[in-house]
Amino acid sequence: MQFFIAALLAISTIVAAVPAPVPAPAPATVDTSAFEVSNLSIQKVQGTITISFSVHDPNPLTNATEVCKGSWSAGSNDYPKDTYSACGSAFAWNMQSFKSVRSFQLGLEHAYVDDAVGPPPMNWITNFGHGNVSSDLMSCKTKNGALSCLQNTPKPIRATIYASIA
Repeated sequence: MQFFIAALLAISTIVAAVPAPVPAPAPATVDTSAFEVSNLSIQKVQGTITISFSVHDPNPLTNATEVCKGSWSAGSNDYPKDTYSACGSAFAWNMQSFKSVRSFQLGLEHAYVDDAVGPPPMNWITNFGHGNVSSDLMSCKTKNGALSCLQNTPKPIRATIYASIA
């Protein structure tokens, strides 16, 4: 019996001396609730408005980035508004609303494949987002009648994802 008690005391001493396991660090979280717009540039030159920007989807499944561009006649409603204009192979854009080069809302669409959703062709996901652009996010200059505005924020403009279809 004394041997048994001595063995239990030895085991409890060893167990107490073993350090508790250290939990693994939590994985870095990625905010996938919005697209990120950067390098936004919009100009009004000789009656034509042109826009260019990069759009990024931080979703680890895609981690995609494309450049979007467009132009239309100033004073007209010829910008893409009811349909989307392709940026490349995955993103498209439109103007959800347009008041001026200093005040508008970008609409963004991103289509990508997610095989976890189902087999082709049912494995396509399309997310829709919109982001507000205002004069506080832009630095604008006028020279020789031309207006040029550039994104002045160090962080991307967030275009919140509001709908998704599969």
